[in-house]
This record gives sequence, structure tokens and C-alpha cells, in this order.
Amino acid sequence: MSSGHEEEHEKVLFHLRKSRKAYLPEYVCALLIFVLLILLRFKGLTFAPILNYLAFGLIIFSLASAEISRMASCYIITPSKLIVIKGFIKQSKKNVYFHSLAYVPDINISQHRWQRLLGIGKIYIHGGSMGESLTIDDIDHPAEVLRDIEGLVHNTRKKT
Repeated sequence: MSSGHEEEHEKVLFHLRKSRKAYLPEYVCALLIFVLLILLRFKGLTFAPILNYLAFGLIIFSLASAEISRMASCYIITPSKLIVIKGFIKQSKKNVYFHSLAYVPDINISQHRWQRLLGIGKIYIHGGSMGESLTIDDIDHPAEVLRDIEGLVHNTRKKT
């Protein structure tokens, strides 16, 4: 019988977060506004200070919302389980043990064209004893992560 302290010290194989590539539109928007402000300043055009503050506020909001959203989800893969942590202030933690995943009928990757070009994607885990689907959103190198999860599930099947 293992204590909760032993589980906390279990070896972490992967610590995944959403990729910054998934927030490329937000970063590009902030960069374009910044470059536009600099170009207008070099051309000698000036705006009312409130418009400058508004533009810089939009840049900060765009970057902050992308980073906050990215940091709000965390996926930790250990040899025995997948831990999904969501949220900052109100945080939820879900442990999915690979023992129960040994009976999962479906583990898939989904990538749109632009996600495939950027090397990001989603992993869907359906069925099994969970009774619901689990999604690992917008991670880098999803095929490698899927292969590693399948290997861990396969090792669990061998043990039972």
C-alpha cells in the first residue's frame, strides 16, 4: 500500500503545456500593432496619448491573455498515470491511471493543416473506465507523446 507522499515523488516523464505556437495569432497581432506604432512614430505622425495607451494596452492584453491561457493547463505524464491540472485560482486535478487505460479502445491525434505545419496537435483519449473523453490540447510533437503514452499503456497491459 502506497502513501500519497510516494505518489508525489513519482518520476515525471513529461511535463506538457499548450504550445506557444497555438497562440501565434495573438503574438502576431501584438507584434503588428507594435511595429505599426514604431513606423508611425518614425513618419512623424503622433496620436493623442489616449490612443497610444490604448494601443499598448491592446498589446499587453494580447500577450497576457495568450500566456495566461497557456499556463492554465498542465499535463504531467508519469510511468503509472497521466495528471491533468487545469486552472489558476480554482484548480482541478484529474489522475488517469494507465492501468485503467489498458482497456481504452481509442487514443488518437487530431491535427488541422496549420497545426501539422507548426508541429502541434491534440491527443484524444476515449472510453475505458473513465466514461468520458480526455483531451491533451495543442501540444508540441503530438505523435511522439502519443507513441510514449501507448508504450506506457502497453507496459501496463503486460503487468496485468
